[in-house]
Amino acid sequence: MTLWETRDMSKPFLLLQRLLVQGNGRFVYDETYHVGVNIIRGKNSSGKSTITDFIFYLLGGENVEWTDEAASCDWVSGEINLSCMILSLRREIKKDETPAIAICDGPLSETLKSQVGWSSYGRSRSSQKESFSQFIFDRLGLPQTKSADSQTNITMYQVLRVIYGDQSTDSTSILRKERQPFADRQDIRSSVGEMLLGIDDLQGHDLRQEQIQLVKDWSEKKSRFQSLREAAEKTDPNFRLTVYSDVIKKIQEKQSSLDLAIEEASARIESEKKRSKEIQTEISNTEGKIRKCNKEIEELRTSIADLSLSVADSEVFIETLKTNLRGLIAADRTRKLIGDVALSYCPICLADLGKADENCCPLCKSSTTGDAITGGRIRYAQEIKHQINESKIILDRKKATILTQENTLKELVRERSHTIHELRTLIDPSARIDAKISQLLKDHGYLTRQIEDLGKMESLQTEVNALESEVQKAKSKLDDIDRRIKSRQAEQESRRNYCQELIGKMTIEILHRDILMDKNDTLQDASGLVFSFEKDFLSVRHGRLSASTQAFLKNSYYLGLLRFAAVDPLSRFPMFFILDNIEDKGMTPERFRNFHHLLIEYSDMISIPHQVIITTSYIDESLKNSRYCVGPSYEQPPFTLDLKGEWGMSEKVKTDPADTNSAQNILSSEDDLSQERDFAFEETSLDYDDIDTEKKNEQDSDDMFHNERDDVNDKNGLLEEE
Repeated sequence: MTLWETRDMSKPFLLLQRLLVQGNGRFVYDETYHVGVNIIRGKNSSGKSTITDFIFYLLGGENVEWTDEAASCDWVSGEINLSCMILSLRREIKKDETPAIAICDGPLSETLKSQVGWSSYGRSRSSQKESFSQFIFDRLGLPQTKSADSQTNITMYQVLRVIYGDQSTDSTSILRKERQPFADRQDIRSSVGEMLLGIDDLQGHDLRQEQIQLVKDWSEKKSRFQSLREAAEKTDPNFRLTVYSDVIKKIQEKQSSLDLAIEEASARIESEKKRSKEIQTEISNTEGKIRKCNKEIEELRTSIADLSLSVADSEVFIETLKTNLRGLIAADRTRKLIGDVALSYCPICLADLGKADENCCPLCKSSTTGDAITGGRIRYAQEIKHQINESKIILDRKKATILTQENTLKELVRERSHTIHELRTLIDPSARIDAKISQLLKDHGYLTRQIEDLGKMESLQTEVNALESEVQKAKSKLDDIDRRIKSRQAEQESRRNYCQELIGKMTIEILHRDILMDKNDTLQDASGLVFSFEKDFLSVRHGRLSASTQAFLKNSYYLGLLRFAAVDPLSRFPMFFILDNIEDKGMTPERFRNFHHLLIEYSDMISIPHQVIITTSYIDESLKNSRYCVGPSYEQPPFTLDLKGEWGMSEKVKTDPADTNSAQNILSSEDDLSQERDFAFEETSLDYDDIDTEKKNEQDSDDMFHNERDDVNDKNGLLEEE
């Protein structure tokens, strides 16, 4: 039973158990790792940082600046333990690319023997297959979180930026330096930190997403409600108060009365008439002509009104085209006056465009000779002119149609007047009865039109009332969600303060155990830790720190995070850290040796599975060849990567480590390899002749560091205000 199998399994964890690097047709690195502190030791420039970069890369890291030796390798493979789940990982080594990561269930000693069971996982997710980050997050129990503002998926790479302390990152930063600054957004850093600290609230995230959708729906409905209401109130100022069904009912009653009156008047006329059958027929035909004229007149008036609106739209469109044409001509004149503008950088991303061909555009690389530049504008101008001409033709046709219809309308009106006059000559009743019937018919038609308009207003009123109800319901729901979000934000703020306080307390406790070497340090005044994932900043609230002490503070911060993750039930740190920056900023050997012992001391106090991988050039004598060390001490070539086969491994392998035959050959010779390698790297005593020089360099590094303290203090003050 291994050490981690005897410990508490309540928290998820990530352990690296074995790392393999393949290059030049052989394994150039093969070491096993253990629970707790793992020390990779060796002289400066022996490739220790290369090994930590391989670990970072294997676990999903991106944007690695490979050394020439590392870039010459082909594959990196590893065996990891995800909360008691043993998995094998494999990733091809490529510069400036992000290859997928292959995963297979089981240890490397078994999975390297066969290609069966390996599955590839890329950086991006899809509906058909999960990404590498999704796979690892699910096994570690980490939530699938998105950043608050940009809604970017949080990846394993972002998590590794938090737990990997490399040498290229400034000691005041808590996340690994991003090679692509445009991708290093504040909302992403904040979301990663809050996810790992257990501050984020997934239910609150769902509420915010629901809030965003509700605000969108509420805004759309409110906008439509207001526009419909305003349009209706212009027609009827009492639109919201009028009961249109009652108004329609009253008008219909009036219309019924008019029908009776018309029938009575018609009856009186009939009683007074004594006409022959032929005259009656003629009267009937004449009345039919009048009705037909009325119908045609109404249709023509409607058509003329519609065409008039269309003519107005066409005139506006033509004027817009003319404006565009004038603008194009003015732009061309301006270009001719100013001349060509030479661009050295892309106006979008500011990338260097390089030296372009004299006859080519620096942006799109298109030819600028002949009519390449002016041809497009000329064609565009011709198209606008063509559109103007076509629109004018269509406009003229519409106007001609309106004129024709207006003339036809006049003819119909005259024809109707003439027909009415003929009808009157055929009818003997007095002019009084005739005029009364005519007025009654007009009133009846007016009431019919009024009923139609009121029916439309009634439908509009129903829609407006329904929209108002939906807007009120959406607003009520938004208020409820806002209240719940504020409540959860208060809980999150309380959790955030708790994490800041406990991590700060644990970190400062470690910091106070540092061996001070700099008279400029005022460490005893350091009363609290100030750190921010969003601002990517780390310092102390009070006290002046030298550059080396700031580096010690950062290492203490990583150890403080480990201690916090071990005792806090809500934290989601994978209990895994890589520290390649312990000896940064000119720190003397006594100080980082002291940190080695502090790290081991606190690690031994943690009862749950965890792993910290560190590198050092000056290991303490008491730790040499101890159980904490990984591999030999790299004091002489070939150092960490055996690119020339100096370990004595004679068996060759193909580029693909999953190849059955080659993998079996390698595994059969692993024991011999281990013996030969240990012999080649027989431990030697470390030479510390340059320690005095290191101490002198520390003061020089401190002077450079203090030149930047003003900016650091400004950030510190800003964080305190927040």
